[in-house]
Amino acid sequence: MPALDDYYEPFDFDYQHLHNAPAGKHQPIARPRSLITGQRMKKIENGPNWEEILGGEFAKRSQDKNFDNIQKEIYGQFEHTFMMYLPAPV
Repeated sequence: MPALDDYYEPFDFDYQHLHNAPAGKHQPIARPRSLITGQRMKKIENGPNWEEILGGEFAKRSQDKNFDNIQKEIYGQFEHTFMMYLPAPV
């Protein structure tokens, strides 16, 4: 059975802070919070959709049989057609 380090630490965002933050100079942000410890996380290292948004990891997508006869120029552009979510800087 995979361990927590093999997958990712489940997390949520502190959305309540967005509603309860006092008025100030800067807009409040929802920081990630561990669902295991409840502690605020400094950096999100991995997640359930890390490389799966609309296509998966490019090295794995490139082995698809549908790409066997595709032109190289089109195939080169294909790598850049998928969305990737990156963690916001902390």
